[in-house]
Amino acid sequence: MESKISKHPIQKDKKYDFSILIPTWNNLGLLQNCLTSIEKNSVLKIQPIVIVNEGSDGTLEWIRDSNKYDYLHSENNLGTCYALNIASPMVKSDYIMYANDDMYFYQIGMF
Repeated sequence: MESKISKHPIQKDKKYDFSILIPTWNNLGLLQNCLTSIEKNSVLKIQPIVIVNEGSDGTLEWIRDSNKYDYLHSENNLGTCYALNIASPMVKSDYIMYANDDMYFYQIGMF
């Protein structure tokens, strides 16, 4: 699959306790809830890495304008597995997990 992929690390030298890879496709509202829940309910330094798979709902513009999250953008929908693999080199922690963009994180002691 030929696709233009651009990587946008925001905090280049920062080290995190935990990294979360979040692929998304046309789910801006759900992604915003997911990222807000991570920020609100985490006691650790979390690095969300958003993989914007194509899309036309304003997700790319929102993530770019927020200037808070490391992200990748692909002009084509890469699918979940490939998206996670190309995002993994951006991880700046010893621990990594994958989350869907429609997940909501509660503070239960893990984060």
